[in-house]
Amino acid sequence: MSNYEIFLSRDDGTRLALLDTVGSFDYSIVLHGIGVCTLTLPDTFDRTLLAADRRIEVWRQPEDGALALERVYLVRRLTDTSDRNGVRNVKVVALDGNHLLKRRTVAYNEGSAQATMTECADDMCKYIVYYNLMVGALAARRISSTYLTGQALAAVGPILTMAFSRRNVLTVLQDIAKAADAVGTPVYWHVADATPTQWEFRTSLGQPGMNHSYPSGQNPVLLSAELGNLAEPSLDEDFSDEVNYAYAGGKGEAEDRLIQMAEDTVRSGRSLFGRCEGFINASNSQETTADILAAANQLLADGEPKLALSASIVDGPGTRYGLHWRWGDRVTMVYAGRTMDAIVRAVQVSVAAGGKETITAHLEGAG
Repeated sequence: MSNYEIFLSRDDGTRLALLDTVGSFDYSIVLHGIGVCTLTLPDTFDRTLLAADRRIEVWRQPEDGALALERVYLVRRLTDTSDRNGVRNVKVVALDGNHLLKRRTVAYNEGSAQATMTECADDMCKYIVYYNLMVGALAARRISSTYLTGQALAAVGPILTMAFSRRNVLTVLQDIAKAADAVGTPVYWHVADATPTQWEFRTSLGQPGMNHSYPSGQNPVLLSAELGNLAEPSLDEDFSDEVNYAYAGGKGEAEDRLIQMAEDTVRSGRSLFGRCEGFINASNSQETTADILAAANQLLADGEPKLALSASIVDGPGTRYGLHWRWGDRVTMVYAGRTMDAIVRAVQVSVAAGGKETITAHLEGAG
């Protein structure tokens, strides 16, 4: 059975308390999204220690492994309740480092160098964070490098042209990831917990974590019900909203309007009725053929059939969470007659009052 230590700290990381009176709790880590930690503290806990942006450090020791930092969350919601007997407790909801990205807008005018870029997708993400949360931002908008740093530029992702003035930073980064995936080179980003007190904005290709794909990855992880390490698998293929032939329209009207098309010929030629068209208004993009074509390719990517994988990975020899696989790793899954590489897109961990741990992995098919 895994062991946990959960600490409450100030926003600067100064520890205030070991939360050893927590009963049940749960937490999640999500690719390109915001992870949530929820726990309940008893009425004996000093309520004055709780405040917005206090840190919740979750440390976990898997069976046969060492205690390690799982994730750091910032308190964003406190709910005081009392039952019929007057017993009071406090429910704490905290959000992980990716929430910092949601707290910023691209606060630059249309056409500025900070709001319109032609860059490799990975570096574009880093520049946006730099200009809106780090040293490139106005002093009042900056998070000190004591608490947030960024990886060096790497220029390994596909080159994109995008405009995103006055948009939310988190949403823009999500769109960049989709656009990179649309042109065939997925780019991943996240605000990583470099230490309990410092985050680092990171990007990667292939997968955010380790490559444990079977058979050539490092310490391969092969998952299947037959091997006894995969429980309640679900594979959902949804073609309902597919778009495989995309039109994108720029500025102008009628014959003066610049239209670009993009097609996924493999998907559109899959059956006698395979062609599925869609249109996107790209009039807010820069008025170039490349920009409008990029919008059409983005619509193609958004219109791909949805392949959703989910399963509980059985904790055991060779598949212990935190020891053999983690969030963001690439693994191989065998189910329904198919062998698929998959990214562990999200992890949801629930720990009951008695210590029983339930781990659910949400997987994303990977090329």
